Amino acid sequence: MIFWAVALMLLAVAGWLGWSQHQVAGWARVSGQVLSSQVLPDAHGKYVGEVTVRTAEGERRVRTSWSSQLSSDMQATLDQAPAGAHLAFPQNPDDARDLRWPPKPQDAILPWGVGLGALLFVFIPVGVVALSERKDAIQIAGGIFMLLGLGMMGGGLVLAYQRVEVLRQWPEVEGTVISSWEVPRGRRIWGVDAEIAYVVDGVEVRSVLGSRGRSQLLPAGRKHLLRYQPGHPKVATFEASWSAGYFWECLVLGLVGLSTCGLGLGVRRL
Repeated sequence: MIFWAVALMLLAVAGWLGWSQHQVAGWARVSGQVLSSQVLPDAHGKYVGEVTVRTAEGERRVRTSWSSQLSSDMQATLDQAPAGAHLAFPQNPDDARDLRWPPKPQDAILPWGVGLGALLFVFIPVGVVALSERKDAIQIAGGIFMLLGLGMMGGGLVLAYQRVEVLRQWPEVEGTVISSWEVPRGRRIWGVDAEIAYVVDGVEVRSVLGSRGRSQLLPAGRKHLLRYQPGHPKVATFEASWSAGYFWECLVLGLVGLSTCGLGLGVRRL
């Protein structure tokens, strides 16, 4: 009953999220020209994007409906709507000043993910009862552990591939630290953000770059090597390196996946 109560709660949350997105998607659109954009910190140690747009009713500021732990990820979103671009913003029929960020197909990932989580809680007790009546229940349970472990190992490999591509494909450039500050990444985890100026193709670029593992501030005026994404120079990182620190998440996923596979194999041999 506890599992099903959790499932009902998750289904309610998924339905509310989906209904909210559907409602916004159904609002009439207002055309606006992007004048400027910026990445702003929110109250939870993350970042949101804000664009200033000009509509027929004057200038408006529109913020993204989601946030990101790293400012560079949010900057990549804003780079897709540069100054001068025209976008169609959903407008609240009850408040003409309320404009929302144009919805995207990937916005549906969260409600669908919560809904699938709810179904998992529905079938866990059913699966436990079904397995208890089978002679090969231990082998099936071990196989499930092995599949979970292989999935985690695959995720670790994908993440490692993405980080290797950054090291191989993103050009390296020397930047100058303008300022840096501490930012909470979680309840007990802190990182350092820094505004860094660097030159790409003869043009100076200033970007706020985030770090998850760094604990010391970067002195103003210090030179620091970083890598930037080709075609999107404001998206950069000063963490990328051939070190265990840069690949630690990949290593953790791989080791946990390997341990889970080993557990599944051991259970099947019981």
